[in-house]
Amino acid sequence: MSRPGENIALISLSGVVLDGLGGLYLAYNLLGAKHGPLRRLSRLLTYSAISGLGYGITLSLAYGVAGALVSGPSADYELQRRARQIEPTRTEWIWTSLVRGLSFGIAGWITVDPRFGFAFGILTALAMIVTYELGFGTSTYRAYRKPQLDRRLAVAGIIRGT
Repeated sequence: MSRPGENIALISLSGVVLDGLGGLYLAYNLLGAKHGPLRRLSRLLTYSAISGLGYGITLSLAYGVAGALVSGPSADYELQRRARQIEPTRTEWIWTSLVRGLSFGIAGWITVDPRFGFAFGILTALAMIVTYELGFGTSTYRAYRKPQLDRRLAVAGIIRGT
């Protein structure tokens, strides 16, 4: 259960993060946009903000921190490699799944108890590995193409999101 003060602090922190993100986008445009030095930082912070705020608002502050510090950067890493047309390897899948599982396990440990955290971390990592093995990983990412939604991409998004 969350305390009333924790919700107010989370909403306030969310506003500060979004203000900072807006300033980053302005600097990104002023310093060369796609070819400027803030491209990588902008992507990293965008994925971190989305993950952190999404998990933080829906689950708890501990999951928000795990999302911002681990899920966002690992998603950026994977998508950056797909944008450069580097095919994913099984080693990449396993390491990103284990790192994300560890972060959510620690968040579950803090939020609920150690047994829950341990089980949740292992199940998260295993579910991600299975998702990748079934072909629903980031290999469906299509960089610099006309946006298009087909059945396989929609199913991949639903499976990765759940």
